[in-house]
Amino acid sequence: MENSSNPNIQKDMKKAYNMTGFWLTLCMLLTYLIILVTRLIINKTGSNLLSSDTFALVLGTVPIYICAFLYFFMMKRPPAMPASHVSLSKKQIVILYFIGEACLTVGNLIGVVLGLVINSIFKIQSSNTTIQMLSKTNIPVLLIVAIIIGPIFEELIYRKFFIDRVGGYVPAAAIIMSGLCFGLFHQNLYQFFYTTALGCLFAFIYLSTGKNLINTLMHILMNFIHSFVPFIIMRHINLDVLTESAGDLSKMLSTASENPDAMMGTLKTIYTPWFIMLMIYSIFIFAAAIIGVIFFIIHFKLIKSLVPKGFTDTKTALKQILIQPFIITFIVTHIALAVLTLII
Repeated sequence: MENSSNPNIQKDMKKAYNMTGFWLTLCMLLTYLIILVTRLIINKTGSNLLSSDTFALVLGTVPIYICAFLYFFMMKRPPAMPASHVSLSKKQIVILYFIGEACLTVGNLIGVVLGLVINSIFKIQSSNTTIQMLSKTNIPVLLIVAIIIGPIFEELIYRKFFIDRVGGYVPAAAIIMSGLCFGLFHQNLYQFFYTTALGCLFAFIYLSTGKNLINTLMHILMNFIHSFVPFIIMRHINLDVLTESAGDLSKMLSTASENPDAMMGTLKTIYTPWFIMLMIYSIFIFAAAIIGVIFFIIHFKLIKSLVPKGFTDTKTALKQILIQPFIITFIVTHIALAVLTLII
């Protein structure tokens, strides 16, 4: 590629990122405007729709998808410097899937721990509101909106549209910025770390292959495994009964020889088919994360080598990108919204 001293390429890159930041911010503002107007209209009608978690999910996501089309039509101009593409083998795709599992599990753990620390320091009772809403959503709506449609549009916006616009300048910087913007888009501390990591992974896949299908299917699969499956299982487990039974069992273990029938009854209460499925599911997630960490360590150099070189180094490019006015606007706005979700 051109030498990093070429001012025209640097200027084009800054402009491309600044315009991308502008349209992403505009889409977010339009989304909130649509949601606000819809809520006001519903309030005037006296309907109780706003108390429905299912409707809240639809209202919170559909406007984003509408705005995605606006983003598509306004940003459809092809990049000045298209990125080069490679083919990923089936083995490499499987490896990347497990790395994604590691990103999700480790990132989620970081978010939960940090959330607990913040709760303890500032004495606030924050929680993952997205997870709470999804857990109460109508199952068909959850499957269609959050598991299938959501990933499709998110990959269009934060991978295809984003990478097509800026991926050709410094590909590694585009991967990082795609992940960062995707993480901030969720406006949730608990989700930020794993969505950022997964965003980088999906961006790497799209930028490397030039095809949006692989990362979209992987996104759908992960949403299904980590959102749909556990919610289905947990809806068949009464946590209050489980906690009470576990407490009874701990007492009975010390006197098992005296009352074996009572202990067996308590065991049957705890070890239902759905509880066993939960244990198997938890083991799978834990094992997949460990395998993903191992794969990442082993294949890091290979993954790094698959990222095309840019016209300048990644660190220099990021310094130039992160000072663009609308990139700053996008970041600050989403951080402010994330803080509000912690406080309110």
